[in-house]
Amino acid sequence: AVQPMAQPPPQPQPQPPPQPISDYTPYFSSRSLARMPSAIRELQPLLALDGMISLGGGMPNPDTFPFTKITVEVRDGSSMTIDGAALESSLQYSNTPGLPGLLEHLTNLQIAEHGNVQPDGTAISVTTGSQDALAKAFDALLEPGDTLMVEAPTYSGSLAYLQPIGCGLQGVECDEHGMMPDDLRRQLEEWDVQAQG
Repeated sequence: AVQPMAQPPPQPQPQPPPQPISDYTPYFSSRSLARMPSAIRELQPLLALDGMISLGGGMPNPDTFPFTKITVEVRDGSSMTIDGAALESSLQYSNTPGLPGLLEHLTNLQIAEHGNVQPDGTAISVTTGSQDALAKAFDALLEPGDTLMVEAPTYSGSLAYLQPIGCGLQGVECDEHGMMPDDLRRQLEEWDVQAQG
C-alpha cells in the first residue's frame, strides 16, 4: 500500500509593515465625537485685534487686574519679574490649547528632541497637569465596557477617573522600563474580544 506523503506545515504569510495612523476618528468615544467647538472659543482669535472690546467671552478688562507686576525669587537668589503684556496674558483667559508662546516653545522643543512627529491636523495641547491630560485622553477614547490595558501596578490617580466610566482594566506585568513586551504580547494573542471587550 502506498502511504500518502505528509503535507508540510503551512508557512506563515508575511505581514505588511505597520503603517502610521493618519485618521484617529474611529478611535474616538461617542462623547468625544458629539462635542462641538465652543462658540466663545471660536471668537478668541478676534479678541487679539487692536481696539476690540468683547462683551461676549466673559473676559475681564485687564485694567481691573489688581497687580502691576509680579516678582518671584528662586532658591539661587535670582529673580524674575512679570509685568506689562506678559502679566496681562498670564492673568487672562487664554486659547483652549494654551498660551501661544508656550505652545510654540513646546512644539519647537518636541521637534528638536523627537523630530516632526505630529500627524497632520494635530497639535500640542497644554493641560493643567498629568491627571487633567489623562482624564481628557480617557474621555476622548473610552466607552463604557471597553477594557484598557494598564501597567500592574498602575498610577492610582487614573483609577479614580476610570472606574466611573465603566471601563475594565487589564494589568500588564512591568519592570523598570515599563510594560513587559512578552506579557503584553501573550495577553493580546490570548485576548477574547467578546468576553474582554
